[in-house]
Amino acid sequence: EINDNDEFFGKISPALMNHQQTGRDLIVISDWMAARFVRLGWVQEMDRAKQPNVAKYLDPQLRSPAFDEGRLHSVPWQSGITGIAYNRKKLGREIRSTGDLWAADLRGRVTLLSGLDESFALLMQGNG
Repeated sequence: EINDNDEFFGKISPALMNHQQTGRDLIVISDWMAARFVRLGWVQEMDRAKQPNVAKYLDPQLRSPAFDEGRLHSVPWQSGITGIAYNRKKLGREIRSTGDLWAADLRGRVTLLSGLDESFALLMQGNG
């Protein structure tokens, strides 16, 4: 039901703005959207006593993001990096930098993730 952070925000925000139940106990969204929910006060503090594996196994680098100091309201579902995927055989050459994505023969053939946090940075890097 969550196809895109912004779409989901538009779907669920009317209920949350009016302090109504959403029928959800847990949602999985990107960090930048989780930051928005925390900032708006739309999340509850989690009971870590019922989540011993969070303290035991959570990577120290992920324990206290700026948007949720001490991870009181969130737990990362996954972490990783975004890359560039392409079929070298079909393209006939290597992509060596984000600037290569702006080649004339790729116009209309490049797709980005809808998450602004990753796509915007990629666009800026590609444009120098």
